Amino acid sequence: MKKLFSTLWNLGIDKNSLEEEAVRIGLTNRLSFGFSLFASVYIFIFYSFGYTYLSILTLIVSSSFMMGLLYNYFGLHLLSKLNIIVTTNACVFYYAAVLGPETGIQLVFYTISIVPFTIFGFREKKTMFSCIAIPFICMLFLFLTDYSIFGTIEIIQQIKDTLYISILFLTFVMLILPISLFYNLFFQQEKNLRTAYKEAKKRNLIMEKLSQQAAFTRLSMGIAHEIRNPMAGMLGRAEYIEKKLDDPKEVKRFAEIVRSSIDKILNITDTMLKYGAPYETNKTFIHLDKIIDEVSYIISGKCKQKRIKLTIETEKFPNLIGESTQIYQIILNLCLNAIQAVSNGGILTISSSAASFVNKKKVSVDGIHISIKDDGPGISNENLEKIFDPFFTTKYQNTGLGLSIVLKNIDKHDGIIDFQSKLGKGTTVNVYLPFKQKKEN
Repeated sequence: MKKLFSTLWNLGIDKNSLEEEAVRIGLTNRLSFGFSLFASVYIFIFYSFGYTYLSILTLIVSSSFMMGLLYNYFGLHLLSKLNIIVTTNACVFYYAAVLGPETGIQLVFYTISIVPFTIFGFREKKTMFSCIAIPFICMLFLFLTDYSIFGTIEIIQQIKDTLYISILFLTFVMLILPISLFYNLFFQQEKNLRTAYKEAKKRNLIMEKLSQQAAFTRLSMGIAHEIRNPMAGMLGRAEYIEKKLDDPKEVKRFAEIVRSSIDKILNITDTMLKYGAPYETNKTFIHLDKIIDEVSYIISGKCKQKRIKLTIETEKFPNLIGESTQIYQIILNLCLNAIQAVSNGGILTISSSAASFVNKKKVSVDGIHISIKDDGPGISNENLEKIFDPFFTTKYQNTGLGLSIVLKNIDKHDGIIDFQSKLGKGTTVNVYLPFKQKKEN
């Protein structure tokens, strides 16, 4: 029985139905079935007291209410609602006119006016207000015609008493309709809000964990990237130094470069492990020519492997202040990118000179110009817009972090970077760093 009623209440409700719409469809099904059942009782009451005509008419009314269930089943929801309004008002109007005012059935019109308000939604407000007017028009018409439009039937007191009881019951049902509807809607919406809040809270926790994992992954890849570059350079140089073991000067220089590179690796890891924590950058007087010389020594092994002609043109800048490891990272990353781009037998030129440039604040300042030029295939305009994006790379097995680290380090020195590239003609990277006075402690 429970399964049968559940099926009846859910006729016409599918997965695509909105929540409020589903509630109103279910309410329409209940009203159609309930009114049909209520009318069916009077089929037997009228028949048992000999009012065969009213009994047959009530059977038609009961069947008409049941049609509302079929309308909902076939998706004709508006027609189902209108069927309840029209059938209810028509039968009450007729019975009130025929049975006379003493039966009290005309009082049902007041409570019937609640039905349109409960079964129609906001989207059907024009239809709703039109239907609310119907019972009042019927009531007014009965008063004006003095209930004599169909002629009054003389009925016994027993039927009058039965009608009064049923009217009281029907009025009570009508009054609890809006209460039931808004109770269902309110508590369903409250339940949905609680569910949505729990889901949002759960998603926030997941997003926070994903963000932490992403930050950890990026940090790990950044450390790996910056360690790999000098390590790869030392490895390439080690292969060369194996053939120069009988040359003490070359071995000694290699040992110095290894020591210096390890110091830089330790500095890089220490800096990157402080990711997110405030720390003071250790800026000192630096020798740019020595940094470029160290970078050229590290990359010379790779250049020899690809038969790349490496040219160095540097100047000394006694008043250059900066963080040596970061400037080393800038030059090394840019040179390694160039080596990857240049084909066998290509040319790579590293140069530095004094220059004036316009910084990010649109102010002209004095500083140095570091240029890394190659004769590789160049960079397309489309890729030029993305080269500083973290993890963007066109090279297999690359992390895509090199240039984002370069940009970050240049920004820390209040410098600027500029790429000039043409497909098939190579790329020139220009880095500008301003001269600065060392702050006194």
